[in-house]
Amino acid sequence: MNSFNPDLEAPVLINIFPVSSRHVRLSFSETIDMQATDNGSWAVEGLKVTNINIVDPLTRIIDIELEDKLVEGIIYELSPQCEISDMAGNELLINDKRFGIPSLTEVQDLLINEIMFDPLPGGAEFIEIYNNSDKIADLSDHFLVSYNSATSDTGKINWLSHEGRCLMPGDYFVITTDREAVINNYNSCDKDRIFEIVSLPSLPDKEGNLLLYNRNLILIDRMYYSDEMHSALLSITSGISLERIALDMPGSDRSNWKSASGTSGYATPGMKNSAASEYEDIGSKGIMRFSSRKISPDNDGFEDYLRIMLSSASNQNILSVKVFNDMGYPVRTLADNLTSGYSSLIIWDGCDDYGQLVREGIYIICSIILPAKGSPELLKKVCSVVYY
Repeated sequence: MNSFNPDLEAPVLINIFPVSSRHVRLSFSETIDMQATDNGSWAVEGLKVTNINIVDPLTRIIDIELEDKLVEGIIYELSPQCEISDMAGNELLINDKRFGIPSLTEVQDLLINEIMFDPLPGGAEFIEIYNNSDKIADLSDHFLVSYNSATSDTGKINWLSHEGRCLMPGDYFVITTDREAVINNYNSCDKDRIFEIVSLPSLPDKEGNLLLYNRNLILIDRMYYSDEMHSALLSITSGISLERIALDMPGSDRSNWKSASGTSGYATPGMKNSAASEYEDIGSKGIMRFSSRKISPDNDGFEDYLRIMLSSASNQNILSVKVFNDMGYPVRTLADNLTSGYSSLIIWDGCDDYGQLVREGIYIICSIILPAKGSPELLKKVCSVVYY
């Protein structure tokens, strides 16, 4: 039986990398229309494009030739000057327009920032790298190896990328052998920063060591991990990542790692860590803040949701949040014994536990923060629900 299967998937600009000081290579997820090879189709901020060369016969890779040289340390932006599409007419998606000449990395310029070494069944291991410098780094110049401290043996070399790829200052890069599994299992992720490679370093479930080198064999970062480094408040740790807390502390320091919070979904690949150190001096008492003193959940785009910001003096807590009506009856459980760090964000959409919008009136948000050490903290605050 014949069937018609139209191409409805948009092409993606998956990489921008300067292969020389005057040539910038663009890689696409699929064949693009020949219009993309016209000299006037692309512009680089502050520089003149003189020629465009087709590298791949299927027009998935092109090189842009510039009149003047790129300058190391400057972040450039690429922009299309016309509508670029694939052969089916689907418009090109560009998630990141930035690129630049990479610089040689030094110690602590790149950091091992998060690791999933014991995924759930059907899940996948991953390692997150963070650019902790003001330099543009070439990921293809860096590799990871596992290290056995008992035998002093190292595992096989695993390059972060097999093609030149810029990691911009302050950006994240996640490697895994199953990209879709990571994206599907963790809501707090940036899928555009997650990349699939053939293999990862050996990551035993019990404990291990990772070393990050550049091509000049400079040890850029290292970390030790163990299942005992997970929060003592967790009874099960499979499917929960370890996150780096402070960027200015060594990755080999056990105290600089913490379980990803339950409020973040137990992992944050490609995004800021839920365990990231943002401690504020709030004394020994917790704080609860609202985005507004009222919500109007009528889907008009104005105050439809209540953002509940919770802060604690402890970075290891068990958090419960419930909504009560003015008669004192519970109507919604927003968090039930979730692990949390110094700060947490909870959203209430104005619905009860059955998914029905609550009636107009006064509601009490009650949170209980149970720190690993210390007494429980009970916080209460009032919010009104109105319909205009």
